[in-house]
Amino acid sequence: MSTLELENIKHPDNSGDNIALASNGSITIDRQSTDGTIAEFRKDGTAVGKIGNSGNALYIEGTSNAGAMFYPNAMLPVGGTSGTLANNTVDLGRAVNSYKDLYLGGGVYLGGTGAANKLDDYEEGTWTPEIEGSTFAGTYNYGQRDGYYTKVGSLVTIIGTIQGSNGTGTGDLYLVNLPFTMRNVHTGHGSFQVNASCTFPSGTIGYNFVNQLSGTRMYVRCTFSNSSFQYLSYQTHIEYMRFTLQYHTDT
Repeated sequence: MSTLELENIKHPDNSGDNIALASNGSITIDRQSTDGTIAEFRKDGTAVGKIGNSGNALYIEGTSNAGAMFYPNAMLPVGGTSGTLANNTVDLGRAVNSYKDLYLGGGVYLGGTGAANKLDDYEEGTWTPEIEGSTFAGTYNYGQRDGYYTKVGSLVTIIGTIQGSNGTGTGDLYLVNLPFTMRNVHTGHGSFQVNASCTFPSGTIGYNFVNQLSGTRMYVRCTFSNSSFQYLSYQTHIEYMRFTLQYHTDT
């Protein structure tokens, strides 16, 4: 059988025009009565794939039984024969043939279909850390300030450095201007490092970060061996402060 040359198929009215017209489809294939294969494709007599239908849904399927079905507002995986829909058996790409970028306007469900499995946000950026006093905010003579954050879902990780010479605040120490609002009365965890001139309450064995006022500012809370705690006081001569912190946000 010779190869079908569509450009040589003439219009049935013998007008001499090719069958491909600018205002109409070039080919119409109409399967009657039942669902199934509409067109089968072969190489040297061996089937390599097919196009078919399931109701009003069109599917494209290779002989490896992998393909796609086009539903209204959805493209579904095919992993059987004659357009059988698959569930958790068909990969998108593979280890040695990956896609480059994926652009989504919504989220990704990972490991399940519940609301808790939906990852709908990933973000990286910078922010400017600041310190204030709880009684009197004061001002601080900053030298250098750097802040970076990564937000995955509701989990925020921040890294910050503050260098300066002196400040005028009083009361407890606030870390302010967080890039995302912290969940109300929530505790953040991380590491905190300051120069030797910083004065910690006697008996301090650890510390964490606590939000008890505005969702974008936190106390540094010092903890003791008997599980009690005390907030770190504003330090008027912090030469440097370095910290990492993780907390959850509702935004």
